[in-house]
Amino acid sequence: MKAQFVSRREIGPDIWEFFLKTESWLDYQAGQYVDVQLTGFTDPRGPSRTLSLTSLPTDSELSFAVKFPSPHSPYKARLLQLVEDDEVTLSQAMGDLVLPRDAARPLVFVAGGLGIASFVSMMKRAGTEASPRDITLLYAHKPEEKLFVDVMKSCPGLKLTEFVSPQRLEIDDIVQDDVSTLYYISGSEPFTIQFRDQLLDASIPSTDIVYDYFDGYQTTDF
Repeated sequence: MKAQFVSRREIGPDIWEFFLKTESWLDYQAGQYVDVQLTGFTDPRGPSRTLSLTSLPTDSELSFAVKFPSPHSPYKARLLQLVEDDEVTLSQAMGDLVLPRDAARPLVFVAGGLGIASFVSMMKRAGTEASPRDITLLYAHKPEEKLFVDVMKSCPGLKLTEFVSPQRLEIDDIVQDDVSTLYYISGSEPFTIQFRDQLLDASIPSTDIVYDYFDGYQTTDF
């Protein structure tokens, strides 16, 4: 699917949210991601990246968030060069980080750094539902990188606990007494795999763990 660049806004130090428009509707659920392909550059990792959508399916524009560490890749350099109406190509939406149909099921969102972007559209979606869901958000981040504060504030009943570096998030902070809890994890690959494995070691069934990680981010410093 073709899409056109609309705008971007800085939401944190070297972190930008990008907005696109499409001529036809993209079929996706809150929490899913797409591959965004660019042209006009060469990158050893290829012309596309997998990016979590921070928009809702009902929004007029698609959005996603990207961090630009220095130095950044040719792909990200090209992303920053986009001007209004520049064309990009989107894949079909993918991913299992979506809200369960059972609205009564307790949820734990474990977010590391920019991993919070994976939960933004789910929190927005929960805010539109008739009854508040039972959502616990455990958010580990650097002091200067607290993102999407407005979204968290507008999610009814959200229970937020922050772990601001150098404070560390531990597995004991995550595991809940309610055996029906569904756990979601998103962050860098080391962060995500670490907590997935620790949940499995804590006898949480693999069917109760949903995870996704952001390629190219290696930090576990929170």
